[in-house]
Amino acid sequence: MKITYSTTTKLRAVGDYRNHRLPTKEILLKYDIRGLSQLRNWVILYNNGKEPVRKRVRKMGRKVSYDEKIEIVKWVLKHNHDYKQAAQKFDITYSRAYVWTQKYE
Repeated sequence: MKITYSTTTKLRAVGDYRNHRLPTKEILLKYDIRGLSQLRNWVILYNNGKEPVRKRVRKMGRKVSYDEKIEIVKWVLKHNHDYKQAAQKFDITYSRAYVWTQKYE
């Protein structure tokens, strides 16, 4: 059974954890959190300036034409194999940019 937590619950739990308001075990019980690692993941996200929200996973990548693939590969080569930046710029995954570039080379 998958348990989901509201953003409010996550932020309250993180606040209690960071301010040492309650012992960790009590925080887990109070918010019905399944494990310490779950709480720590939220704290890490919060400490990195991100809200501890559920990740949205794209079910299927967008269609990319052959010409666009060539454009992306050329951009990657021009920018010293910066696959991460290419993925963000062209709205594709890191692995797609990498694989297409490797095939091209």
